Amino acid sequence: MIRAAAAVIFALVVLVAVQSWRLSGAIEERDAAQLEAARLVVTEKARRETVAKLEAAQLEAARLDRELQEGVGADAPLSDYLRRGSSRVWP
Repeated sequence: MIRAAAAVIFALVVLVAVQSWRLSGAIEERDAAQLEAARLVVTEKARRETVAKLEAAQLEAARLDRELQEGVGADAPLSDYLRRGSSRVWP
């Protein structure tokens, strides 16, 4: 009877040890996954900020191009300096 009780206690101790080992492994995997998710969130945020800055720069460049094309003096004739320079190249 005592041997059977000792065997049951030993089996329970082994079972608790195995479950504890499995649980610690699962906790480590969860922590690693959380760190990876946090890293991905930071990376995605930085990528979005970069894309937003690039889009803003492209919009500003397009606005400037449009302003130069449609603004005052966009269809003005060449200045005298350019006229003289062009006459030297093309007689």
